[in-house]
Amino acid sequence: MMIKREVNKKQFNEKFIEPVRALFENCNSINNHYFLTIPQPISRCLFFSNNNVYAVFTILLTWFGDNGKWDVSRSVLAKQSRVTTKTVDKAINELVVKGFIRKKVNIRGNEKDFNTYILNDLTKNPFLILSEAIYTVENSIKNVKTDKAVELLVKPLNKENTSSILIECIKDEASKDSTKAFHVAYNEVSIHFEKTLGIEVGFIPKKKKSAKLAENKRNTVTFKRNREWNGAPSSKSKPKIRLGGKTVN
Repeated sequence: MMIKREVNKKQFNEKFIEPVRALFENCNSINNHYFLTIPQPISRCLFFSNNNVYAVFTILLTWFGDNGKWDVSRSVLAKQSRVTTKTVDKAINELVVKGFIRKKVNIRGNEKDFNTYILNDLTKNPFLILSEAIYTVENSIKNVKTDKAVELLVKPLNKENTSSILIECIKDEASKDSTKAFHVAYNEVSIHFEKTLGIEVGFIPKKKKSAKLAENKRNTVTFKRNREWNGAPSSKSKPKIRLGGKTVN
């Protein structure tokens, strides 16, 4: 089970990142003012086939302009990612197939080294959505050590045949409504885990309200139309709830 950590990123940047940028700015090194913030759903995505794909993608992200595209050579990507141009080609092909980027081949003279890369809307990427659904399902499982959960839950879903089926379930929805697509992905992952691994999966955890907001709510007394206190048990029967493909009371 993952532990939520409260981190002040502003203080972290000021203490550890900004001094590095400032140092090389003073040294007049080239392009020293560029920086990149990578959201955790990208850095921990389960569907990069290997670290080289992630390395090439992160380097490529540093090159994109405000319009989400840029011309950059394969040799530069290879040098900055510390891999071969052949590895860059494989990584780019995977990123294109999985919908992270688009590529336009440019020919400059007799060279085909420079390409235009275009970043797609990552909020609609089904692989990112499915990856985060897997992490959320993993986090909902109790009494299972994290390393064991990763081994039993994540690894089976990295098999191409299984993940492809799940991707198809959420792909169309992701192009319309990313939030709804995440819930579809969560439900599909839950059903898959319960059928194949026999592990009971809970609900998607709701965001906790702040302590101050909760305290204000406790100190505020309101009435419902039927004169019942807020929070009092209702006489109506509980609605049926769908949990991991099953219907429970």
